[in-house]
Amino acid sequence: MLHEILTNSIVLKPQIDYLVFLQNHRTPELDILFLNITKFAESIVPYIFVSLCYWLLDKRSGFILFTALQLGMMTKDLLKELAFVKRPWLLSDKVHPVEAARAHAPGYSFPSGHTVRGITAISGISIATWKNNKWLSIFFILLGFSVLFSRNYLGVHTPQDVIVGCLFSIIYIFAVSKFFNWIDKKENGHLIFLGAVLIVSTLIITMIITGILKEELMSYYSELAMLLGVCIGYCIDKKYIKYELPKINIYKKIIIGFVGVVCLYTILHLVYYLVSGTELDIYKRVITYFCMSIFSTIIYPAIIKTVSKKYL
Repeated sequence: MLHEILTNSIVLKPQIDYLVFLQNHRTPELDILFLNITKFAESIVPYIFVSLCYWLLDKRSGFILFTALQLGMMTKDLLKELAFVKRPWLLSDKVHPVEAARAHAPGYSFPSGHTVRGITAISGISIATWKNNKWLSIFFILLGFSVLFSRNYLGVHTPQDVIVGCLFSIIYIFAVSKFFNWIDKKENGHLIFLGAVLIVSTLIITMIITGILKEELMSYYSELAMLLGVCIGYCIDKKYIKYELPKINIYKKIIIGFVGVVCLYTILHLVYYLVSGTELDIYKRVITYFCMSIFSTIIYPAIIKTVSKKYL
C-alpha cells in the first residue's frame, strides 16, 4: 500500500521533474559544495555535533538530540523496509546522480537518513542556542536544511524522501523534549527513561526475531546500542556526575571541544581496530556506537567537570 502510493506516477512525476531541473543546473563547483555539505550527515559527524552540544552548550539538549536521533534513525530503517522505494535513478532514467554521491546512497530511498541526521543533529542544536544566540541558531538550522537540499541536488533522493525525513525528525525533537520535561521533574525520572528504552528495545528485537524486520539488522542493533548508552549516561549523570557547563571563555570551550573530538575519534578507531578480525567483528558497529555514547555522556563530561574544578 505505502509502496504503491509513493511510487504512483502522479506522485513521482513532479518530483522527478524537480530533480531533472536541479540536474540541468549543476556545475562542478556546486557539485563539490554539496558533496561536502552532505558529509555533515555521514559517519559519526552528526554524533560529534550532538556531543559538542552536550559538552559546550546544554546537557539537556544533548540528551534530547541523542535520543531523538536514534529514534529517528530506527524509524527511518523501518520505513525503508516497509516502503521499499528505489533510488531516483532506478525510478526514472532521466535522473543521473552525481557519481561521487552514489557510493553513499545504498539500499532503498524513502525516507532520507541523511536528512534525519542533518535536521536532528545539526538544526536541532538550535534548541540549545535560540535563547542566547539567535544568529547561531539560524546558522545551524540553515546548515541542517542545506544537507536536506544537497540530497536532492546530488540526485540521490526525491523530495518526498527528504520532506518525510525532515517532518518526523522535527516531531521526534518536539516529542522527546516534552518527554524530558516530564521525567526531569520526577525523582525516579531516570528509571522511567530506562523503562522506555527497554520497551523500545524489546519491540525492535521482537520484530527482528519474528522476521518482521529482515534488512539492515546491524543498523537497528547499533541504534539500540547508542540509545541504551545514552540512557545509561542519563542515569549515571543524574545520580553521580551531575554535569554542568563550566563557566569559561570561548577559547577554553574551543580547546575542550577539540580535545573531546580528538579523543572520541581515537577511542572509536581503537575499538574498531581491536574488534576487527575477531569473533565480535560483525558487531563492531554496535560496539562502536555504544562506546561513543558512553564516552560522550559519561567519561568526557566527568573529565571536564574534574579538570574545570582544578584548572579552569
